Amino acid sequence: MVNHFKQEKIMSKLNHLLLAIIAITVLSCSKKGDGYGDGIAIIKINFAGAEATDINNKTQKQSSISSTTTGNHSSPMIQQVEIPLNANYKIVATLTPEAAQNVATKTDNTIKTKSRVQSDLPPGTKYRIIAYDESGAFMEYKDYSVGVPLSSDDSFRVPAGERYTFVGYSTGTTQISDLDDIMPSGNFSTAKFNNVDGNKHFMYYIKPANSYSEGLTTLDIVLKHVFSQIKTTITLDNAVPGSLETIAAVIKPHLNKVDVTVDGSSPDYTNGTVASSGATVNFVNAGNNRSAEATTIVTAQDQTSSGGGTLIISNVSIDGESSTQVPPVTGLKIIPGGRYALTLNVTKFTPDGPTDIDYGDAKWALANLVYDPSTEIYGFAPTSGDYGDYWFPGYTLPKRLDISNPNPDSPGDVNGANGDPCALVLPLGAWRLPTESEFRSIVRVSGLPFPPLRYIGPYNGAETNTGMFLDTSTHPGSEYEKYLFFVYGGSYNDNPYNVTQRGVTGYYLCSSPTFPGGYKMMQFGNNINTAEVANNINPKSAMQIRCVRSN
Repeated sequence: MVNHFKQEKIMSKLNHLLLAIIAITVLSCSKKGDGYGDGIAIIKINFAGAEATDINNKTQKQSSISSTTTGNHSSPMIQQVEIPLNANYKIVATLTPEAAQNVATKTDNTIKTKSRVQSDLPPGTKYRIIAYDESGAFMEYKDYSVGVPLSSDDSFRVPAGERYTFVGYSTGTTQISDLDDIMPSGNFSTAKFNNVDGNKHFMYYIKPANSYSEGLTTLDIVLKHVFSQIKTTITLDNAVPGSLETIAAVIKPHLNKVDVTVDGSSPDYTNGTVASSGATVNFVNAGNNRSAEATTIVTAQDQTSSGGGTLIISNVSIDGESSTQVPPVTGLKIIPGGRYALTLNVTKFTPDGPTDIDYGDAKWALANLVYDPSTEIYGFAPTSGDYGDYWFPGYTLPKRLDISNPNPDSPGDVNGANGDPCALVLPLGAWRLPTESEFRSIVRVSGLPFPPLRYIGPYNGAETNTGMFLDTSTHPGSEYEKYLFFVYGGSYNDNPYNVTQRGVTGYYLCSSPTFPGGYKMMQFGNNINTAEVANNINPKSAMQIRCVRSN
C-alpha cells in the first residue's frame, strides 16, 4: 500500500513536469508566431487622425523671416475687402484662417483618436502605408480603412536593427482604386505620387528612416492635408430684401493634377495641370434661401508672397436681379494645406462721397476710364488728375502699350470688339461715352462770362499732372475735388509708343451720330480759350475717355 502511494506521487510529479514542458513549448511557439524573440520588429499601425497646416504658426515664421530680411511684415491673418455688386448692393468679403485645433468636422462620422489630433475623415476612408528599406528600395504596402479594427496581419514585420522608412497617403475617399491610381514606384529617393487629383483631399504621412528594436513598436499615423480647403458662405444682410436664387463662382489659381514627391517635399506646382477655369465653388443653398455655402479644395502654391488667390463670381441673382459682371475678390493669401473660412456678406451699398459731377448737360465721372487686364474690370482712375488708358474710337479695349499697337488694326483683335467701353463699367449700363453736344454744353457754361471760368494748372500741387479746371478762374485750393478737371493726357496718333502733347493738351473721345464714323474729339488746349470740339478726328488715334451717366 505504501509502494502504491509512492507510485501515485511519482506519477503526479511527472504529469506536472510534462504540463510545464508543454506550456513552455506552446508559449515559445506563440512568441515566435508574433515575431517576438526571433530578431523581428513588429510595426503596428495606429490611425491617429488627420490635420491641416498650422496657418498661425507658419505665418508667424514667415513674418519673422520677412522682418529680418526685408523689413516687411506679412499680411494680417484676417483679410477683408469690399466690392460693388451692383448699384444697390455690395459684398463684404472676409477670409479667416481656421485654427488648427478646430479643423475637424464635428459630425457623427468623426473618428475620435487617442492622440492630440481629431480626424475629419469619415469611417471607411482608405489610406495606404508603404515601407522602404535602408537603400530606399520598395518592400511592401498595406491598406487600411479608418474606423476598422486591425489584426496582427495588418502589422509590418521587419528585421530588428535595420533602418526603414514608412510613407502613408490617402485621397480622402473609400476607394482602393484611388490609391492605386497614384501609387508611387521605384526607389524612395526618386518616387512620386503622379497626377494627384487636385480636387481631392490628398493627405500625406512620413516616418523618416529609423531602426526598430526587436518586439512591438506602434506608429501613430497622422495624415496631413497637402492642399488648401476654403469654406465659402454667402449671406444676405437683413437690409437686403428677397432671396438668394443663384450664385456661380470659381477660385484661381488651381491645378487639376500635380505630382508630389514621396520624400515629403512640396508638390511640383510649376509643372502641374492648370485648371484654366479655376476650382469650381459648388454652392448649396440653405433652407431659408438667404444664404448658401460651399467647400472647395484649392491646389496651388503658397499665395502669401504673391498677389494672392482670386474668387471670381460669374453670376449672382438676388430677388430676381442678376449680376454677371462682379469685380473679383483678389489678394486671398492662401497657404497650402490650410483651412479657411471665406464669408461673403451682401449689404446695401452707400457711396462714401460724390460719384459724379453735374455740369452742363451731363453728370460726369470723377476720373478718366481705365481697364484692368488681369481682372477684365473697367473702372476709373484714382483721381481726375491721373491719366486713364488710351482708347481708339469705337473699340472696347484700350491701346496696348506693352506691344506694338499703333492702331486698332495692328495687330488685329487686341483692342476688343466694337462698342462703348463706358457701358462696361460696373454696374453695366450705368455709364456711356459723352456726346459731342454734351462737351459743347460744358464749353458754353464755362465760357459764358468773359474771361471764361477756366483755369489751367496742376491738379493738386506741383508734382501732379496739368489740366484744365472748369467753373473757376483760379486754382480751387483744398476744394479741387469738387470741380470738373480734364487732365492733359495728349494722344497716340497711329504710333506704337510715342505720345504727343501730354501735359500740354487734353484730347477726349466723344460720340457724334451725324459725323462720318460716328466719333469726334474734344480738346482742351494751353490757354483758357482753347476748349472746343475738333472738326475732325483720326480714327487711328488713341486718347482719353471721360464717361457720363447714362441717365
